[in-house]
Amino acid sequence: MQPHMDKNKKAVAFASVISVILIAFLSGCVNTPSQPTFSAVPKLVIDYIEEENVTKIYLHGFDDHMYTNLTLNVSQENETFVATDEYAYYLTIETNLTTFCLNATAWDNLTAYSYECELEIVQTNKGILFQIDDAKSSEPQRYTPPYKKMLSVMLTIKKNR
Repeated sequence: MQPHMDKNKKAVAFASVISVILIAFLSGCVNTPSQPTFSAVPKLVIDYIEEENVTKIYLHGFDDHMYTNLTLNVSQENETFVATDEYAYYLTIETNLTTFCLNATAWDNLTAYSYECELEIVQTNKGILFQIDDAKSSEPQRYTPPYKKMLSVMLTIKKNR
């Protein structure tokens, strides 16, 4: 009769462990995706330094917010420059290209933010302008540096409950 008791004890122990896991999961002790807060939405700043003939691109949060991954990709025809960092507060990249495509991506746990545009540095009699063509504009727009843009939510991965 002793072997039968051992099977019962194992079954009760197994059921107890499963019950604790189920209760923890249902009570919210398991990480679940949350709505992004305003301070978590990443911000892109593009500036031009005339003395250095360089465009500087900054990707960061409004507050001190750490992102799971930050990536800036600058490309033109056969040239591609990539800056990436994990668990970072900000990311920067510099380029001396006068026309390029920019892709900025930020992951905040299970939420991805993104911004893409084509940018051209335009010299006018009033100084430097950025001519930016992105998906939200029907035609390219001109801006005086620095150009500031909040990234849009591209994707949110939800865990099944």
